[in-house]
Amino acid sequence: MVALPAQAAGPDAPLGGEASANADGTVHFSWNAAPGASGYRLQWSENPEFATGTVKTVDTYALDYITTSLPVVGDETDLYWRVASTTGSGSALTVSEPTEASLLVVGHDVTPQPIGPGAEDVRGIVEYPDATVFSWEPVPGAIRYQARVHVGDPR
Repeated sequence: MVALPAQAAGPDAPLGGEASANADGTVHFSWNAAPGASGYRLQWSENPEFATGTVKTVDTYALDYITTSLPVVGDETDLYWRVASTTGSGSALTVSEPTEASLLVVGHDVTPQPIGPGAEDVRGIVEYPDATVFSWEPVPGAIRYQARVHVGDPR
């Protein structure tokens, strides 16, 4: 009989996790460093049981992660997430037990709202030959703006 060496225990799961939905539809996850960890495995899912086929997984050395695409599309959605600490690499990767799943509701109150002329039928009228300058305050989460100009009778 050959005795196999006991597998080394992995690091503890990180503590102090937070997540927030951004106006552009991405999600920012963050957590505190875990003693002995060399990396982290972040997982999120719409399924609270993290059922196979529903989980997105990212391995990172950082203490936070911002999704690069919209994790959820549509109305208000429950998004569950958890993070585990890792040590080693490749086939020698040791992964801690993940943190308890945390809930983040995404998809509501994150759409930028229009401002200025055009919002709620507010129109700006400029009499020619006056110079025209368009300006506005940035809208949180906006990635572009669209301005419409109509020449002629505004009716």
